[in-house]
Amino acid sequence: MKMPKLLLSLVCALALSGCIDVSLDFDLKSEQLDIRTLQGADTGKPGPNPNKNCEQQGGSLTSHADGSTVCHHVTQFSIDTWLQEGKVSFIDIGSTEKSKPMPIDVETEDKGVIKLTLDVNTFISEFNEDMFPPDMPAEMQQAMIKSLKEEVGSEGFHIAFTGEQVKDTNGSLSNNGKTVTFNIPMLDIIDPANKQSPDTYTAVIRVDEMPEKLLAPVTFSDSEVRKFISSELDGKLPVGWQAVVVTAEIAENKVSMVSDYIINDTAHRL
Repeated sequence: MKMPKLLLSLVCALALSGCIDVSLDFDLKSEQLDIRTLQGADTGKPGPNPNKNCEQQGGSLTSHADGSTVCHHVTQFSIDTWLQEGKVSFIDIGSTEKSKPMPIDVETEDKGVIKLTLDVNTFISEFNEDMFPPDMPAEMQQAMIKSLKEEVGSEGFHIAFTGEQVKDTNGSLSNNGKTVTFNIPMLDIIDPANKQSPDTYTAVIRVDEMPEKLLAPVTFSDSEVRKFISSELDGKLPVGWQAVVVTAEIAENKVSMVSDYIINDTAHRL
């Protein structure tokens, strides 16, 4: 299975320039993919510039004061197609055709929830084979590996998925819990024998919004209960109250507390 041609072309450029950082951001709710390619400043070293034809290919190009450039492309994908084929894919840049699948398995985990599994070893292997074809002399390959290892810093591939909620993952989770990123450093592609990435990245992501309203049990410690009663309910409870029942009500992803007090064995809503 071969990678989408866009990604493979970037790796071929990396093999000669060594200064490329690629981000793929999949928005699962809008089914839109943002692809950003950072090309380092021209150091005079011979080699291709993957951002050279950015605008001709329909992308937007941003130049920075340090000489680096960022090419931004937007394309589409279909989760239905992912689930039918079991793999992540997208519409190739400058084409109306679906890309070849990426080594990311897709399956339904629950209603409105999908599970993604990236086979890191396959991802690295395909790129490594394109950078170092079998007919490349061993001496040239070792020299290229040595040179790239000296030049490559934190560059790599960053594959992000954003949904309603990331339920479980071993990737990098955003602060709001909606985005997970699978990071694969270029050093892992150049020198897979010493890779730092895990063998697989996984993520379980809720794509659909949470139900408009649901009730969920909430567990409080004794100190939390006392604090809640003193700050929120003190002065509202009648003399002789026997117990307080607190329920978390979730509506439109906002949590509010609903309280009932019990007096004479009868529940009353506060």
